[in-house]
Amino acid sequence: MNIDYLQYREYILNNSYKELYELTSSKLEDHTSLAYHLFAMHYKLFNRELDINTYYNNLIKHRANFEAKKESHPMEYAIYLARLGNTLPKRERVVLERIKLVEKALEIFNEKDGELWACVSTNLASYYQNLGEFDKSFKIRLESYEILHSTKYNESKALASGSLGSSYESFKQYDQALELYREAVELTRDNPGRYYYPYSLNKLCIGYINSGNLEEATISLDELKSYTDENQEYDILYLTAKAIYLKNSKRLSQKAEAEKILRQLNSDESSFFIELELCDLLLYELRITGEEEVLLEVEECIDILFEKTREANLYYEFARTYIQKSRLILIRGDFEGANQKLEEGKLFFQSLDLMRLVKVVEDEMNRLETEFRKHKDILQSNASFAEKLEKLELVEYMQQALNYQR
Repeated sequence: MNIDYLQYREYILNNSYKELYELTSSKLEDHTSLAYHLFAMHYKLFNRELDINTYYNNLIKHRANFEAKKESHPMEYAIYLARLGNTLPKRERVVLERIKLVEKALEIFNEKDGELWACVSTNLASYYQNLGEFDKSFKIRLESYEILHSTKYNESKALASGSLGSSYESFKQYDQALELYREAVELTRDNPGRYYYPYSLNKLCIGYINSGNLEEATISLDELKSYTDENQEYDILYLTAKAIYLKNSKRLSQKAEAEKILRQLNSDESSFFIELELCDLLLYELRITGEEEVLLEVEECIDILFEKTREANLYYEFARTYIQKSRLILIRGDFEGANQKLEEGKLFFQSLDLMRLVKVVEDEMNRLETEFRKHKDILQSNASFAEKLEKLELVEYMQQALNYQR
């Protein structure tokens, strides 16, 4: 291993991408320096200092060079493939292309440098999570956690802790998730100027909320506010956590405040996550009021979720929006239309050979039939819309789609 490589890997394991970018900027004629410069450039995307298309075109410009030297410089080739995989433009099936490139990079890392494998593998785990392959994602995250926690790099340890905690939270194993989130906070508390400290606080706060522990959530939220008051570039992490905290309050005034914050964030952010929280609030309002006007807002919200999750290749979430659309149709008493919507989703996931998600949709088709048979008479009666909602608990049925898990 040459001196530059050993130096550069330290920056990656410390998550010091800005410093690595600056260090390599004056050495771009060197193949090793160029590889790590392109890899570190990703921090500029995060800080919105660089357009993703410009970055992708920059990577493509150098592809032939890295392909030509992949035998003599395998680690540089792996670094390049890992970043190329993470940067492919959004299009249908792109997540499958990303997995292929990142797995190819990780195969090289696994042979040459286990610590870098562990650092980069978190991206692959996220891709599998997006496909509903939770067990695969968990296995990768657990192995990464075990490797990185045997090193001296606190930032990488925190990344691994937060990533593994997300898997446990998706399994609703909140005790394990919260322990890992607390671990991530403590690992980064002495270096609060970096992104992982407020990010870890955000995950810890939301984890407490999801587990029903609002008392501890309040403490984490206050700590996050103190930090973002002095570091306003991370304000969105506090506002998101605050909105979710208020949304879970029993007081209508606080729920209204949560909706105001979420709508404000939604005007700035394209994340489906904000839309999901808004939809949950609207469903609560629908349950309270029983007004069809609110249902129209819910339908609009789900339509936006449908487009965002498909465009972003968040296929597990996309499957959930198919379920949500189907349940909205059922609320109006149209079983055939609801089943047809699910059949459409099933065919889509079959076309991508995503059999885990085909099963998700098939399971919902069975639930849908059971639900319709149970309430067929009321659904097809002349009862008022509000009466149907109340008697059939259709809002509760709809909300299950928002919290649908394995």
